[in-house]
Formats: sequence, C-alpha cells, structure tokens
Amino acid sequence: MSANLLSAYRTGAVPGVGVKHLAVEDAEVVGIIGPGVMSRTILGSAMSQRPSIKEVKVKGRSQASTQKAVDWIKNEFPQLEEVRIVETEEEAIRDSDILIAGTSTSSDGPSGFPYFKKECLKPGALLLMPAAARLDDDFVRSDDCNLVVDYTGLYEEWFNENGPDVTYERLLGIPGNRWWDMKEEGTLPAEKLVNIGDIASGKAPGRQNDEEIFCYSIGGMPVEDVAWATDVYDNALTKGIGTKLNLWDVPLLK
Repeated sequence: MSANLLSAYRTGAVPGVGVKHLAVEDAEVVGIIGPGVMSRTILGSAMSQRPSIKEVKVKGRSQASTQKAVDWIKNEFPQLEEVRIVETEEEAIRDSDILIAGTSTSSDGPSGFPYFKKECLKPGALLLMPAAARLDDDFVRSDDCNLVVDYTGLYEEWFNENGPDVTYERLLGIPGNRWWDMKEEGTLPAEKLVNIGDIASGKAPGRQNDEEIFCYSIGGMPVEDVAWATDVYDNALTKGIGTKLNLWDVPLLK
C-alpha cells in the first residue's frame, strides 16, 4: 500500500468528520484557498457528506496550478453547477458555507497566512484548517467562534517540544497551535477547545443552529494512517484483491 496515498485520503477524511457533524445541512458553497492534493481529498469528503454542494470557488497562488485544480474538480464532481477561480482570498471566503485552508506557511509568518476575518465569514460557516491560517485572537476568544481540534494532546505535545509561538508562527501555521499558545498564556479557557472525537461520540455538542461559526483545526496524526491502513488491508483480504509481496526470505533481525 502506498503510504502517501493512505495519508492523503486520511487527511481528507478527518476534516470530513467535521463536515458530517458541523457543516450546515444544506451547505451549497465551498471556498478553497490553496488547491493542492490535501484540499482535493478534503473536498471529496465534504461532497460525500453534503451532496447539496453546488459551487466551488478556488484561490491559488499560480494560474497554472489553480486551473489544473479547477479542471480536476470539474472532472471528478460533474454534478457541481459551478467551479470557478477567484482572484482574492476574500472572494473565496465570502458567502461560503465550508472553507478549506490548504496553503503552506509563509516566510512572512502569520501576516502571510490566509486571513479569515470575522466580518467576511458567512453565518453558519465551517472552517477546515489543516494548514496555515490566521484568525483574530479576539474572534477566537469570543462566543461567536466555536473551536474544534482533532486532538488537544497533539497541540500540547507540540507546545512542550517547541515552546510558545514557535510551532504556529515558524513551523506549521496550523491555528490549533496558536489556540494552545493562548491557552498556555491564560488568554483562552481550556474548555473552549473541543475534540472532534467528543462531538462524534456525543460527549460534546456539535452544531446547535445554522448561525454558529465553527473553526476546526486539524494537525494530523500518523496513528490515524495506521488505523486506516489496517482497515484497507483487512478489506483487501476479505475481497481477495491486491498482490502479496515477499519483503524478505530471512528476517534481518532474526
């Protein structure tokens, strides 16, 4: 099994759980900032959970790669009524029910990250952020912003390894790292950070109305790749597909 392919689809599936539990039921518009492989698999999972999606807006860094992404989306999801390139991040953000941040970090630090300004967010929007993104701290602290993470322990470990500000500002740019920095600073209550697993299992509430804005940070955990690979492997055995490869005749550590 290709580890890259497994990881790509896992990366799409974890935000898809967020779409299942947190997106408005009749979501129609998706905005993508950074249309790479990660954003494509996330879009696929979003489409599987919200077949009501009709329109996708795409903002990329280069014309060629952005057009390539648009062509791929049109071919992969012919049921969409409109797939179009937009010139600015704000165009991608405004009026979108689901937003996907798929850009890498910037040499300029957070000032160069895609900026999701509260005033531009549609009521009821779901932000899927497995990559660099910037939100105003005041918005993050407010009752208008519901914070969800894939697992709080992941951000705690990053903080313990790298210290304050480093993981978000210089390494990954994933918003959950900034939220954990704020939690350690004492400027964000720990209970504001909710694990997606607790929502999926019913331990924590998900969406209560169509006006709530949810910001979902996905850091990515390789242990999920292992679990997913096990499912794929078991499925292959059950269906009798695939080719068994002999990796050794005698184990090297025997």
